[in-house]
Amino acid sequence: QRSFIDMNKVFAILVGGAAGQGIKSTGLAVAKALAKAGFNTYNYSEYPSLIRGGHNTVQITFSKDPINAPIKPLDLLIAFNKETIDKHKDRLKSDGQIFESNNTDEILKKVTELYDY
Repeated sequence: QRSFIDMNKVFAILVGGAAGQGIKSTGLAVAKALAKAGFNTYNYSEYPSLIRGGHNTVQITFSKDPINAPIKPLDLLIAFNKETIDKHKDRLKSDGQIFESNNTDEILKKVTELYDY
């Protein structure tokens, strides 16, 4: 018997910025914090095949239910730079939020406040 996930209980956060800004490590820190809070997480990284530079992202999809793929609409866009907002704001849900910061501690505090853990 198959069980279906309530998509209203699946959330997605995208962390984006320039290569070298700590996008991957921040995404990993967010995913670890969510996992410690009891969420199942799925991380998906995108980065260009350039020697230096480019726009990098990490998407963390999470739910109390098991998940095995990212989802397109975003609940939270964490922008290390303006390019991230320009490239990804159209993916936000109608009630989605943008948080501009490149400070991992600030980002973890914001995620904690939003998802109440």
